[in-house]
Amino acid sequence: MQNKNILVVFTVLLALATLYTLSFNWVASGYEATADEYGAYVADSLETSGALGDQTFEEAAAQAAREFLRDSATAEIYPVFGHTYRQVKEQELNLGLDLKGGMSVTLEVSLPDLIVALSDYSDNADFRGAIADAKALRKENSDDFVTNFESAWRARAPEVELWRIFHNMENKDLFPAKSTDAEIFDILRAEAQTAIDNTESIIRKRIDQLGVAQPNVQKLQNGRILVELPGIDDRERAR
Repeated sequence: MQNKNILVVFTVLLALATLYTLSFNWVASGYEATADEYGAYVADSLETSGALGDQTFEEAAAQAAREFLRDSATAEIYPVFGHTYRQVKEQELNLGLDLKGGMSVTLEVSLPDLIVALSDYSDNADFRGAIADAKALRKENSDDFVTNFESAWRARAPEVELWRIFHNMENKDLFPAKSTDAEIFDILRAEAQTAIDNTESIIRKRIDQLGVAQPNVQKLQNGRILVELPGIDDRERAR
């Protein structure tokens, strides 16, 4: 009997916790519906006065709704707990893109361009050929670009010292003279990873400026970065 009572209490607490979590979705949805109504009102006023310009009614309404939400991000919309719209969005249950809609895009850091830039745009035929070969290899396997470049370089110019390609006025400290090929490839891998990490950091900062709740930024293979922005449908603003 005691175990049954404990189970009942646990079930009730779980239900209350679930309702509390879902309440943020309900409050946010209700406030966003108010924003949509405001947007429609603004668009209707613009249309009536002939001030829509190049915008359609729907575009004007969507823009006004977004501005309403942005300008009232710190407004208290959940009086019971004193939460603002921004806080509610942060606590909102993650429904994902399938249920909420939004943007999903895969970005790519151009590692071939990075390596060419590190060489100070060397026009060495073997180097340029190895870059082209590495691009072709990338379509045939799942190795990272530097690994493919290493394979291509060793196949094309096994007797040429790679440091001579990268030891230039711009990067002579990064690529010391007399470095072994293995050391050069290690440096290239480190530089590639730094470029990817920096790009991810920049993307996250830009997303923070958008005020997107529960974004997903995920590093994939070969310098690609997956970006998912739930609830964002303004592609121009996101860019």
